[in-house]
Amino acid sequence: MVQAPAPGRPWWAVLTLTSKFAPSGRVVQSASKPVAAPGQTVEGPFATRALAMAALHGPVAGGPPHISPPNLLGGIDAVGHFFANLTDRQTVVRVAEVTLGMLLLLIGAAALVKDTPMGKAIYSAAMKTSGTAALLPK
Repeated sequence: MVQAPAPGRPWWAVLTLTSKFAPSGRVVQSASKPVAAPGQTVEGPFATRALAMAALHGPVAGGPPHISPPNLLGGIDAVGHFFANLTDRQTVVRVAEVTLGMLLLLIGAAALVKDTPMGKAIYSAAMKTSGTAALLPK
């Protein structure tokens, strides 16, 4: 048996984006806006159930526009911007500044500890592992 809607309570349209990226929706009647789960959009309030249903399927005269599904693929745009910015002149300058700064910090730290027992241990470990020992002062 279907319960009769409570008078005076607004209707809400809840659009859900399924795993197959096919939107589906439902309408609910609630005194307050329902909490949207991940992948859901809540629109409303609507005065009638018909207006809420129409909002799920298309624009209504005097009502809000059609509900668009949430964008779950927004991160792809960020990846594209990242690769586009790799060739930007300012990005190349910043990467060079950071690299040079880290190299200067490494050389400074090596100069500070070169005659201490810890510095000798670091230098001998660097000699054993790779060619980075050439950067460290003797």
